[in-house]
Amino acid sequence: MGIQYSQLTKDDMIFIKKQHLFYIASSSGQEVNLSPKGYHSIHILDENRLLYLDFPGSGNRTVRDIENGGEITLVFNSFLDSEAKILRIFVKGEVVSTEDENALKYASKFGININYIRQFLIFNIYAVETSCGEAIPVMSFIRVRSGLSDWVKDMSKSGKIKEYIEDHKIPPSLENLERKEILIATKLLKAERIINNEVIEKIAEITGLSEDEIQEIIKKKDLK
Repeated sequence: MGIQYSQLTKDDMIFIKKQHLFYIASSSGQEVNLSPKGYHSIHILDENRLLYLDFPGSGNRTVRDIENGGEITLVFNSFLDSEAKILRIFVKGEVVSTEDENALKYASKFGININYIRQFLIFNIYAVETSCGEAIPVMSFIRVRSGLSDWVKDMSKSGKIKEYIEDHKIPPSLENLERKEILIATKLLKAERIINNEVIEKIAEITGLSEDEIQEIIKKKDLK
């Protein structure tokens, strides 16, 4: 049976610090966003507030939902055989720019260069829930991936990171996907010098379009 209360306990804080993976779900009337999170990207400010370090990415739905007054839930769970537990934290969010007077102080809590960060999020807790977690599989942590951290460092060094962040402030729309897939297919077809069955199969896999639909695009666009 789940237990609900209003703020983090000391045991909750210890549990959070032990986890290598957690999830952020949010919604503000559009599609429900759910993202797995890793690295050392969550910091406990106190029993009522969490600080989240937000790296640049192709989506920005959590911030969209915060700005629209939406709901956010963080989920931490154990994969250890010796400790089955799920911790849900229900929050409202605040967005903190890297230009904010507190930004350097926040970055220091993670030991990270502020130039690698998109923004910070402060999560104000209004409810906490724990449950047993006995349905969660037992798994072992192996290592942290370095791909994202390497990418943000390279983007920062090249001077392209601010442009990337600006270009991805608005999350991609999930409307008119069929039209988007056709546009993607057309661009891919134009990029290929030779249109053969292998290319068509590759585009079908990427876009979800059938090979017949792609053939129709080729005919309409006179791409061969």
